[in-house]
Formats: sequence, C-alpha cells, structure tokens
Amino acid sequence: MKFIIKFGIFIFCALALLISCSDDDDQTCCDPANPECSNYDPCINNTATGTFRMRQTNPSFSISENLQGEWCDTILGRGVEFVADMPNAASYEWFIGSELEPRFGRVLKLNFTSYITDTLQNLNVSNRDFYNPFSVILKVRNRSGQCVDVNDTLLVTERQLVFTRKTLTIGTFVGRVEGETYDRTVIIWQDGEDMNAQSINYSIFSDVIGLTSDTLRQYYFLATFNKLISYQKYKWSENLEAWWIGTDGIRIWDQRVNYAAGSNTKQIELYVERYAHNGQLEQIRFHGEKVE
Repeated sequence: MKFIIKFGIFIFCALALLISCSDDDDQTCCDPANPECSNYDPCINNTATGTFRMRQTNPSFSISENLQGEWCDTILGRGVEFVADMPNAASYEWFIGSELEPRFGRVLKLNFTSYITDTLQNLNVSNRDFYNPFSVILKVRNRSGQCVDVNDTLLVTERQLVFTRKTLTIGTFVGRVEGETYDRTVIIWQDGEDMNAQSINYSIFSDVIGLTSDTLRQYYFLATFNKLISYQKYKWSENLEAWWIGTDGIRIWDQRVNYAAGSNTKQIELYVERYAHNGQLEQIRFHGEKVE
C-alpha cells in the first residue's frame, strides 16, 4: 500500500511539472535563463570560462554594429576590441604582448598605431603582408560559489594576435550568381586601401557582378566612417549613389571571405544592391571561391 501511495505521489509531481512548464503553453514561463520563471537556473549563461574574442574596431569613435569587424585573431587596421566571454567575473586581467603591467576590465579597446608604424622592428620578414604575432593573455578571477567550482576561481587563456596589411576581399573570384547556371569570374581590387592611404579613398572595381566585363566602376567619397574594410569583410550599407561617377550606382555592398572548414580554400559571399540603367533596384548574391 505504501508503495502505491509513493508511486502515486511521484506521478502527480511529474504531471504537475509538465503542466506548469510546457513549451506548448504560451501562458507558462519555461525559460531557465529568465529569473521570473519557476525553472530559472542562475548558472545559465554564467558558465565559468577564461576565453575571449577580439576584432578590428576604432577605439576613438563609436561604430555601429553592422560596420564592426569580424571576430578574428587577424586584424587589418590599428584598433582592436577585446571581450572576455564570461560576464560578472570578480576581475579581468589582460597582458598584451610584452607589457608587464595588466590592464583591467571585461572589455578593452586599444590602439596599436605605434606597433604598426614600426615596420622595421615588427614586420614579418618572411611574409611582409603580416606583422610578427604576439601573445594576448587573459586571467579571469572568480569567487567560488553556486555557479563557480573551486577549480574555476582562476582561469587563464592565451591567444596570438597578428596584424596584417592585406585584406582577403581583394583578388579574383570564380563562382555563380544565384539564379544563373554558369560561372562568372569577378575581379575586385582596391587602389590605395591600405593603412597609410590618404583620407580621401579612391577605389576601382572591374568586372563587378551585373556590369559588363569592359566596364570600370570608380567612386570617390569622404564619408570614411560609413564603410568597413577588415581582413575578411568589405562593406558599406548606406546609399552612396550620389558619389558615383556615372549613372549606375551601387547602394549596398556586403562582402565576406572565409576560409573553408578544414582547408585553405577561401570562399566568398557577396550581396549587392544596385540601380541598373533602367532605374530598377537589383539584388544580387554571388557565391564562389578565391583564385590565388
């Protein structure tokens, strides 16, 4: 009899749990990351970790998220943002390169102009497209408690940071436009798009998707903060048609080049919005590989 009673209580509790927290019930709070829910787990999104991310940025100005560089350990530019992945740690200590004194905070934005301009000391002599890598060390200190094991009170991560003078987004790419059944060869280059270029940037695109192979597109613009050139991205997302020389304007250019998983093959994803000669807005997507 006692067994039957205990078994009945177990079944009742299980049913009550299913009823009180069902994903099919829009009125029930079932998000373990939500403090207002009955099944709230304070350790969700608060796992102890010493890992961190870094990306190209401008440490002197605020940049919208859609024009930020990719999270990557190879940086084209002078500024780098470092972000520790764990929130709410007791402290964060960063050791950058040969610096002996730590920097503090979950987020750092640093300018490396002095390192980049010293090419005699820091440029990689075996490959002058890159600088010599250096270590970035993060020490995350936590207080032992509900979500932190005693072994996680000090977590240390070391990564290598390397600066480059060359973006993956220039070169020759072979692939297809969505909706087409044949391959295109697309040549993209940027004249003067290096870190020592003048403030008025000048660029030429040849064989741009949607244009004839003998058409050269060129533009000038002063609004340098409205675009992004990073190691893997070339992007602007504002209407710069007024700056174009000619009638065929591209208003959005969103290009990214990634290394294919498990290989050195570079794959391109390119999205373009342009006004054709007939005045209609066209949306073009191109996928392909970089030809070295």
